[in-house]
Amino acid sequence: MDNLIEPEIRRLSSEVCNQIAAGEVVERPASVVKELVENALDAGADQIKVVITEGGKDLIEVTDNGHGMSADQAQLALERHATSKIVSAADLFGVSSYGFRGEALPSIASVSDFSLTTRTRSMDAGIKLTVSAAGKISAAAAPAPVGTKVVVKDLFYLVPARKNFLKTTNTERGAILDRLQRFAMSHPECSFLLEHNGRRLLNFTRGDREVDRIAAVLKLKSDDQLRPLPESGGDEIKLKGYVSLPTVQMSSGRHIYFFVNRRAVRDKALLAALLKAYEGTLPRGRYPAAVLFLKVADGAVDVNVHPAKEEVRFADGGRLFGLIRQVVAEALSGYPVNGKADDFFSRFGG
Repeated sequence: MDNLIEPEIRRLSSEVCNQIAAGEVVERPASVVKELVENALDAGADQIKVVITEGGKDLIEVTDNGHGMSADQAQLALERHATSKIVSAADLFGVSSYGFRGEALPSIASVSDFSLTTRTRSMDAGIKLTVSAAGKISAAAAPAPVGTKVVVKDLFYLVPARKNFLKTTNTERGAILDRLQRFAMSHPECSFLLEHNGRRLLNFTRGDREVDRIAAVLKLKSDDQLRPLPESGGDEIKLKGYVSLPTVQMSSGRHIYFFVNRRAVRDKALLAALLKAYEGTLPRGRYPAAVLFLKVADGAVDVNVHPAKEEVRFADGGRLFGLIRQVVAEALSGYPVNGKADDFFSRFGG
């Protein structure tokens, strides 16, 4: 026992800190795409192009026509805890922007071959930043349109153990497609293009009708299969969206989407409220297709429950449950009930 050396406490290097943060921010290629697209939307982009190869494991390239960044701002964006999205702690609960607020770009750069090219309208030429494996940032002038282009190659090449846990190319590609479809539904004013291994998988153009995009994502033949939900609620909570007619019967709940302040979220209580409204109109084991948009006032929702902002906590969940159930049930009124009402909890767990 006398020969045991007492461990020494050391300050971690910035490279190690970034890689630790990457464990929260960068779970898989779809996580990278999510963060980069959210940054593009926050920058005012209305055209976003995503190019990937091998499910994003070899290459992720996101190009936008947003405001772009000056040379100083671009370099600052690659430092941890540097963000344009919050100023004080109070902004954590009222902010309507996306992202990890100072974590995403340096975290992604720490586990990949990373470069960023950007230009603002006031710049004569763009600037390209590259990040070495040691975390050193190099800058050089580069031709570029107004906006930002981020190129991520060889994701997790610096952490092979994490790379080994990635799924198949088809699975990772599908996760990225799902992410972009969610963005496309909540941002009909923006065009989205996705290419994988040179093949176009998704192409939504600016000016698409919201309902047309939603019908396409839900894989419905016609928007006639959807019922619009008129905007309902009060000052703190507003609800709108689209729900399928009972003639649409899905084998799972994969075609049900919820958005809170344009963020895609997963919430069991929201799902339960929706399924309760359909109680008795669908056979056991069948699910509707639905896209619900909730606009919730600052202070009535906490978006910081989950690291990826995919779970939220509502100040008045009971009121929201009742609102969804009532509005959806009214939209479905007049349609025949499917025999004896099923226990919605059994379908909810299926």
